[in-house]
Amino acid sequence: MPDAWTYECWAKYSSGTVFPLFAFAANSQQPAVYLYFASSRPIIFMGNTNFRYFSLTDPVSIIDGEWHHLVYRLPGAAQADISSSTL
Repeated sequence: MPDAWTYECWAKYSSGTVFPLFAFAANSQQPAVYLYFASSRPIIFMGNTNFRYFSLTDPVSIIDGEWHHLVYRLPGAAQADISSSTL
């Protein structure tokens, strides 16, 4: 996988949903990018100890059973640069 990448998808969330946006290893939970919402704040996991909470200027909740377009961008340095990623 390249150091810098962008992933785009459509996702439908309901209460308690946690699933990988995508995974890039066969038969394994890691490495993968998981998106989870806690108190309307998205959290991206890229491994057991590599995660980031995103701060939102406006409270947003996509836990409504509707489809939403999501774009996750990692600018470089792969997992080491998760702090610079955008959602």
